[in-house]
Amino acid sequence: MGRFLFRYFKIRNKIMVSIAVAVLLSAAAVGGYSIYQTVNRFQRDIAEVERDQMLSAQNEMKDLVNTAYTVLEKAHAQSTTMESIQHIYGENLQSMVDLPLAIIKTEYERAEKDPSRMAEAQKRALEAVALLRYGASGYFWVNDTQPKMLMHPILPELNGKDVARYSQGARVIMAEGTDRPMFEEFVRVASTSPTDGGFVSYLWPHPQEKKWWARKLSYVRLFKPWGWVIGTGVYVDRAEIEAKKRALETLSGMRYGDQGYFWANDTFPRMVMHPLLTKRIGEEVTHFLANGKELLAD
Repeated sequence: MGRFLFRYFKIRNKIMVSIAVAVLLSAAAVGGYSIYQTVNRFQRDIAEVERDQMLSAQNEMKDLVNTAYTVLEKAHAQSTTMESIQHIYGENLQSMVDLPLAIIKTEYERAEKDPSRMAEAQKRALEAVALLRYGASGYFWVNDTQPKMLMHPILPELNGKDVARYSQGARVIMAEGTDRPMFEEFVRVASTSPTDGGFVSYLWPHPQEKKWWARKLSYVRLFKPWGWVIGTGVYVDRAEIEAKKRALETLSGMRYGDQGYFWANDTFPRMVMHPLLTKRIGEEVTHFLANGKELLAD
């Protein structure tokens, strides 16, 4: 009996040990799985937070760049709209035309006393106006309301010719924003304006680069007694150049946060503006590196 009980307890202990081991192993397995799940969930939470932070940073950067873009867009608009160009150049052009107009009026008033001398007065007036210059390349021309060119100091071959459909290289030069050739528009503007004068913009071969057609703004004034339209013009490409300069200066000074700044490169790409790398402005930056990576390459 004692031997049986001993054997019984021995077997029972083995079973209990086995059960305990099984329970511990199960607990370990369950605990391990739980820890794995916790770690995995923690990693997913970290990734989600990182994604949210990255998305927030991207949206913030978009807003900042949009602000900078607005600065450039406004500068461009101020340099290219007819209203802004007239604001920049208009008053000067109007005052310039006052000089040849005064010469013409003087000759007219002298000849008015003796109409037989009117043709001679007109000849003297045209000769005097042809000699007038201002600035680097400023001059005056005179056409009538036909329109026929009466005097052009730069293109004398036009004198006496009908310029209604004046063309350059088989291209009729049209007044910007209209369906009329430029000289016809000169006549229309001057003839219909309450002040006998007005502005016309158009594209014209650039004096330095003949293959490049630059924007030009002209002011024309009608002298009614003789039916003459006196005009002068200025290339307005400088307006856009100056606007770009001002916009880049503004952009260079813009900051955000502790160290945030803006730069600008063109599509070449060349560095147009960088507040910290001023020595690289104008340089090709196709292989510009940051942390070993090309930032501006295709």
